[in-house]
Amino acid sequence: MYEAISSLITQEDWKMQCWRERYGSRRFWIVLGPQEGILDQIRDISTGPDIPSLELSSFFYETGSWLPVINKDTIEEALTTLNEKLLPIYSDAVWQNAVYDALARIIEVSDNSYGLAQAVRKNDEALLGSTGSMKTCTGGE
Repeated sequence: MYEAISSLITQEDWKMQCWRERYGSRRFWIVLGPQEGILDQIRDISTGPDIPSLELSSFFYETGSWLPVINKDTIEEALTTLNEKLLPIYSDAVWQNAVYDALARIIEVSDNSYGLAQAVRKNDEALLGSTGSMKTCTGGE
């Protein structure tokens, strides 16, 4: 049913986490990644202090929209949308490596303030996806 998600988890040994937003609509976040510890830290940033949490959400909606992260009203909608987003690119080793690099870089630059936003403004290569093929996942040109 969720071919891309299932493949990343069963064949690539990726991990998946899901949690609810702290504020507002209390939508569901789902994140996939190659290491549990990295996902733990991404979740902690997302549910932590306001500034880094908001910066991370903004990043995932904009510059980081190529990453295997989704935010939707229901778990079912999140899984379906994430799987559709990943179908064109999930088996690409370059993309898989870029995901690891980007998630690790988020953790490095997150400083409980505007560290992530500053790194994006500086066009941090790891956060942007190191190749143009990342746009395939977001429908960019």
